[in-house]
Amino acid sequence: MSRPDFDGSDYVRAYDVVRLTNQLEKIVEVMSDEGWYTHGEIEDATGAPGASVGAQLANLRKKRYGAYPVPKRLRGAREDGLWEYSLGEQGSHTPRKPAVLLRAEAAERFADELADALEEVRPGHPLLEAWDAHRHT
Repeated sequence: MSRPDFDGSDYVRAYDVVRLTNQLEKIVEVMSDEGWYTHGEIEDATGAPGASVGAQLANLRKKRYGAYPVPKRLRGAREDGLWEYSLGEQGSHTPRKPAVLLRAEAAERFADELADALEEVRPGHPLLEAWDAHRHT
């Protein structure tokens, strides 16, 4: 693995790049068998602190760190809140849309459905005219 740049308010390349790259490489090595691992198990196997494990799992999803899919699932009862992670095939992760875009799209669909319903009940209502004007801008 090449030595990618990391980021963060406390990141100083001269001090951190080797350590963080080594963490990333160890995590990939541990998880390359496609098994499922909790943060604690990854921490024990790599010696990386728990917070670093979470950050590195997030990094692995990014294109510059390999674009790995890193799915998670519950281990045990939901109320225990214990999650485990697996490492998919490098380069096959497709980033999700940001939540704010998903909410905006859902709001737009809801408004369209509401306008359709209002049109059935109150054709020509002023709210419908306003919504049509908005949709065509």
